[in-house]
Amino acid sequence: MTGFLYERNFYGRDKIAGILAGVQGLAAISALLRASARDLGYGQDSLTGEIIDLLPTNKAAARRSVLGLATGGTAELRRAGLWALGFVVEAQDVELLAAADADPRVTSVAIGSIPNPAGETEHSWC
Repeated sequence: MTGFLYERNFYGRDKIAGILAGVQGLAAISALLRASARDLGYGQDSLTGEIIDLLPTNKAAARRSVLGLATGGTAELRRAGLWALGFVVEAQDVELLAAADADPRVTSVAIGSIPNPAGETEHSWC
């Protein structure tokens, strides 16, 4: 997938992402989130769909994977991790999602991933 990312080839990225998701399942989530963190200038609907489909397959394992991205690395990786955390969030994660980040775009994604207290599961950006 790395070659497609360097070539800014979203079609190839999405095809490989689908194959990885199908073969590796949740084990591919970190690679898929890292790929989604790279802005290729095109929509990411297919890649996002693969990620969203994988996250609920094992929420505890998914949460462990996305927390690593959400709490370190570049701003792009933090944004991807915090976005994904919104799909597998636990009560103890709300503080992380509400914390300010040096990058306002990261803070915006984090706040958008805070679960609705009314119990609605839809993200505010959907």
